[in-house]
Amino acid sequence: MDVLNRHEREMLRRIQSYLHKGGDSGGVSEQVGTVDVYFHPKARDSVMNCVTPHQGVAWVNRDDLEDGLVALERLGRTPRLIFLESLFPEAFQQQLHLSGLEYEAEQTVMVYEPLIGPAPAGETIFGRLPDDCLLYTSPSPRD
Repeated sequence: MDVLNRHEREMLRRIQSYLHKGGDSGGVSEQVGTVDVYFHPKARDSVMNCVTPHQGVAWVNRDDLEDGLVALERLGRTPRLIFLESLFPEAFQQQLHLSGLEYEAEQTVMVYEPLIGPAPAGETIFGRLPDDCLLYTSPSPRD
């Protein structure tokens, strides 16, 4: 697994947050120890109804995870843990496997980042997005 720089981690966290909350469609979340439980009262989409590690933790307490999964089940949702693999060390995934959890599915997240700044040598830019359309207005320095 490649090590991500700060800008890449921030981008993935923003995507994760947006997905879990269903954009602006009314999803709610609650922290249960080392995990966050996401629930959407109308949508049954798995990414809006799941448990995910709380931002900033590298390990999840087994009891917290179990409590979060039970809470989803009580709310009528399939209990599942969803996380972006790139934000966690490989040992985290091994811990999940050892605790008896199995992969249900694996999805790829791709991010398109528009060119900001001068065109690379030999490239012709055919247009630019206005600054207010960008997720951020200036590039973050690479770590």
